[in-house]
Amino acid sequence: MADRRRDGLAWAVGTTYPANLRQLVQQMDETTWLKRVRQPMRPPMPAPSLRAMSDADLKAIYRYVRSLGAKGQAAPAYVPPGGQVATPYLDLTPKNLPVQVAQ
Repeated sequence: MADRRRDGLAWAVGTTYPANLRQLVQQMDETTWLKRVRQPMRPPMPAPSLRAMSDADLKAIYRYVRSLGAKGQAAPAYVPPGGQVATPYLDLTPKNLPVQVAQ
């Protein structure tokens, strides 16, 4: 059986939060936005989808979200694996793993 950790099943990303885009875009210009959305991101941000978009589409998203103005709360900071999480969260721990993987 293949080592599932090499197959991408072993996620140890800690606790991540989606960014508040309405606040985020207020802090950057369009060029910075394009660079930022092309960088790898932790889940749950849709980094592969954003990286696949054209510059024109990304600029349109930036301009629309920026036009809405900053609103809402900033996202909590990333919590590394094993850290204390102060917000409600989902535990995506796999269940019923084969014995070879569970060891």
